[in-house]
Amino acid sequence: TSVVQARTEAKLYEENAILQLRNAGYRITMPRVQVIRALAETKTALSAYQVHEKILTGGGMIDVVSVYRILSTLRDLGLILRVTLTDGFFPRRRRPWPCGRPVVSAGPCAPRPNRMGPRWFPSACWRW
Repeated sequence: TSVVQARTEAKLYEENAILQLRNAGYRITMPRVQVIRALAETKTALSAYQVHEKILTGGGMIDVVSVYRILSTLRDLGLILRVTLTDGFFPRRRRPWPCGRPVVSAGPCAPRPNRMGPRWFPSACWRW
């Protein structure tokens, strides 16, 4: 059940991120989708190099500079947050209550030291 829930959350995050990019006037390119998917499927903060490695391991093609640019765009749109303590990033997940009111709670985010560069990390996890 938790695996199904994790996949559902990842898919919801991916769909929301693509919608936000489209609404902001960005084209939906395969590199952007690959970065979004790499972040959506993780439970820990990832550096840009770790995102890059995850995409390459999955059979994708992207360079590190593109990963940094895409992460910067996602951060500007509020889809991810940068945690300066670990210098990383993670997807920001949002789900409102059934009444439509957003609820913020602390996510399962525990900073870890990393020698691989910046990390992308969520600011908040939204739960039912």
